[in-house]
Order: sequence, then C-alpha cells, then structure tokens
Amino acid sequence: MRCKTLLPLLFVGLAHSHVGCDEITAGEVITPPPVTDVFELTYVSGHLGSYHDCPSDALSPPSATGPQPAGARAEDADCAEDAPCGPFNCEHAEVTVSLKNTGETALVGLQVTGILLRPETGEGALTSELLGVTRDDGQPLDAAIAPGAEVALIVEFKGVPPTFDDSWFGAGEPNAPVMHGSQLKVELRFETTDYDATVSTPGLATLPMVAT
Repeated sequence: MRCKTLLPLLFVGLAHSHVGCDEITAGEVITPPPVTDVFELTYVSGHLGSYHDCPSDALSPPSATGPQPAGARAEDADCAEDAPCGPFNCEHAEVTVSLKNTGETALVGLQVTGILLRPETGEGALTSELLGVTRDDGQPLDAAIAPGAEVALIVEFKGVPPTFDDSWFGAGEPNAPVMHGSQLKVELRFETTDYDATVSTPGLATLPMVAT
C-alpha cells in the first residue's frame, strides 16, 4: 500500500517539472546590451609652453596667495616699424592625444576633468588649469564620436614659469636652481557619464626661448 501511495506523487512531481521547462524557449539567446562609453587614449605630442615674457600667465606656486608679478611682456616693449612685435616667449602648454571610440554606440559628453604635472623622478604633483580643448574635426569636445571613430584632441593648459623649482612639489629648497632641461610628465583625465580614462606623457620640456 505504501508503494502505491508514493507512485502517483512521483508522476505529479515529474509533470510539474516538465511544465516549468516549457516556460524557457529552447535555443533562446540572451543578447547583452551594447558596450557604451568606452574609449582608448594615446599620447601624440606635447610641450610645457614658454612664459619668459609673461610669467604671470603661468601657474602660481602652491603656497602663493596672490597673482604672480607681471614682469615685462614683449608686447609692452617698443617695436620697430619693420620688425615683428608681440609676446615671442609667451605660449601656454599643450598636449595632443588621440582618442578612439572602442564602444558600440556614439560617445557623447566627453570632458577633461583633471590635469596633473609630475616630476620625471620623485613624487608630488601640481594641478594645472584647463584653458581649452580643440578637436581636429572642428566639433566641440562633448559632441558625439561615432563607434570606431578616432579624433585628435589638443589640450591647452597652464605650464610652470621660469621661476619654477623643486620646492613646488614639496621637495628641495625654495628658489633652488632647476637644472637645465628638467622635464615634467603630464597626466590628463577624460570622462563621460559612465567611463573615465587617463593618459600619461613622457617627460616634456618648455619651448626654447626666442631672442627678441
């Protein structure tokens, strides 16, 4: 009698399991959502600018509370009629990077959210000020970039003045002379709503001084 009671229950359990399996279509493929906001950054070129004729346009020391002394600007000097005139040694720092949209949808809302200057050796970092970004396709920085497309971005920012020394990074003595040819690395951070990436440059130098 006990076996006769369990057998119908076994069939009921099998029947219930079968009904549950029918709710899933055989061979159904679940398609994941498209990959969005993914991009790659590659360093192309760069320099730290030139501020010999306009030191007040460069970054200020971390401890500075007021503007840098203006100094003499080339455009304030007397200019001969037959000679060019202007701030010969007055150009902001810039880095060019290549950005490729490696996602499956258009990349929109791109921003530069951080610029750090670091010594080639040692520790510490200076936060620079973004001045502007130019795309080689003529579009605004946050305009859509198609999947697979690649654009060059020229990022302009403030560099360090001729009076820069290692004390700006919390190392060395204030006003210590900086060795000729010393270089700084630049880190640029780009972001969209859902993704961010950073590109680092090799050591960059200031532009050579032009005699005026």
